[in-house]
Amino acid sequence: MARKSYHHGSLREALLEVGEALIEEKGVEAFTLRECARRAGVSHGAPAHHFGDATGLLSELAAIGFEELDALMTRYRHDGSPEPYAQFVATGRAYLDYALHHPARFQLMFRGEKLRLESERLGAAADRTFGQLMDTLSRLPRHGGGGEATLTVDEQAGLAWAIVHGVATLTLDNRGFVECVGGAEHVLAALGKMLGAARGAFGSGQPGVAT
Repeated sequence: MARKSYHHGSLREALLEVGEALIEEKGVEAFTLRECARRAGVSHGAPAHHFGDATGLLSELAAIGFEELDALMTRYRHDGSPEPYAQFVATGRAYLDYALHHPARFQLMFRGEKLRLESERLGAAADRTFGQLMDTLSRLPRHGGGGEATLTVDEQAGLAWAIVHGVATLTLDNRGFVECVGGAEHVLAALGKMLGAARGAFGSGQPGVAT
């Protein structure tokens, strides 16, 4: 993995690549900028020029993660049904899909104590991702089956996030949960059914299975 020389401007990308490999291999807790530099084949002080410290590099990785998640949500919504509730479910499926394919980066994205939260790139990317959820919720009818408001949009966002993030985290961390939903290959379908069953809580008519 170590590299001996870099074209001007490529060291930053190389360090991000190595940093990604490190958190996948050892986890966020074990990440050090010194080890990242060693594996990249550069001096221990070289990463500071691009990232300042370990928090800076991890924050950049998290920002890239949110940007990729935002793009994946856009693709899921574009490829799916235009029906409002289906659009809402599409954002959840994209969220879970990203977690399953990029587990280390996904977990890093929500480790606030490891990130530079004032980073403009990180903040903007996270806001765009959350904005996808809020946009789909804003398009749903504002009443449940009884004709009365149930939850505010902010409360619905919290509920949706809890469901989808909970499914993602349990899938990554708990074999028993995966067995409950019939295996890893069925997790995305199971999430769609869960959100379909909770449809009334999101002010979108009678509960039902999301398509």
